[in-house]
Amino acid sequence: MSRAIIQDVLTLRGEPLPTAALAECRDWQAYHALACGLGIIPADWSEEYYRNWLQHRQDLLNAEYRPQPLPIQVDLLAARESLALEQPYLNWNHVLPQDSIRVTPVPGDHMSLFSAAHIETVGEQISGAIQARTLAEPMAAWHAHAPVMTLQTGRQAGPVLICIPGAGDNVMSFMALTAAMPDNWQVLGLQPRGLLEGTAPYSSVEAAAQSYLDALKSESLNGPIHLLGHSFGGWGALELARRLEQDGTPVASLTLVDSRAPHPATEHSDIQVLMRLIQLFEMQGATLALTEPDMAALTQSQRLMCLHQRLIECGVMPTGSRAQDLTAIFRVFAANLRTGYQPESLPDITPSLVLAEDAQTDRMTGWQALIPAIQLQRGSANHVQLLKAPHVSLLADMVQRK
Repeated sequence: MSRAIIQDVLTLRGEPLPTAALAECRDWQAYHALACGLGIIPADWSEEYYRNWLQHRQDLLNAEYRPQPLPIQVDLLAARESLALEQPYLNWNHVLPQDSIRVTPVPGDHMSLFSAAHIETVGEQISGAIQARTLAEPMAAWHAHAPVMTLQTGRQAGPVLICIPGAGDNVMSFMALTAAMPDNWQVLGLQPRGLLEGTAPYSSVEAAAQSYLDALKSESLNGPIHLLGHSFGGWGALELARRLEQDGTPVASLTLVDSRAPHPATEHSDIQVLMRLIQLFEMQGATLALTEPDMAALTQSQRLMCLHQRLIECGVMPTGSRAQDLTAIFRVFAANLRTGYQPESLPDITPSLVLAEDAQTDRMTGWQALIPAIQLQRGSANHVQLLKAPHVSLLADMVQRK
């Protein structure tokens, strides 16, 4: 444990360090006794609790954080003393557009602004900042996202196939499936939010499904509705089916393509997310030759630049693509991978599950535990190639038979 970290804790009251007492401290247990004696920490904090608290503070100081673009305005309430010592925006203008930041000075310094002497004033400033923001300003960018994309127009009153792509993917992944469907079928893709500049990924499966439902209400869906979700998109398809039925719209079929059964949210580091994304790119047939030790030695921006270059060299991404395009894919993929889903209830329609040829058994048993009557089928390709010709004909035939 860093001695500087421990001594920093003793300044929490904003008083001078007790130099003589500090000189006698030889270990963190002694610092614990001193902090209790001075009333800096509660007297009932055990040595173990105090040590864990110190470790937590040290972990926070060592944490790495990269703000992502957000289509909202930011209120920065900063202590006047901090503003006097630092840059006018406390360096936030280095990572966010300066015109999106509104600075409000508050009394005190970094440690005392929430003290009894200043809390009332600071609270009023926070309330004022919130009230000054109108809903129309931040929400306008969210409403600009139009998820419904027509992949095939079909015919009037013909069947409708609605497709939701997997984590970090886009609706173009369903072009082979669209080509395999009869001309009288209308095929729509639901584009996830966050892939375009100025938008952020959906915060939950439920939020995505509600956005999709609202967008579909403006479409002419006169024929039977069939839903298909690939990978993470299977969760969205399941939730959308539930909401369509609740809204009075029957669902003719629900097809889940190599989707994991719903599970709670799990944390993944950026390097873990990146290696999973690389694995998916390689399922397209490319050999990227990027190992975890090699990528771990780079910064996050360097990792994405390196991956982008390799994807171009292998023909996975076009030459004219930008590094920002891959950054957006990574952001959505990471958000999806870290998202959990626990369906509030299940739709009436019984889904069909198509598994990749190399899918693990738990992918099947997880769904069977949730929906015992689920219909199972194993494909003859990997997770990504299931959507490519000729393997995609299995999906096209299944949907048409429903």
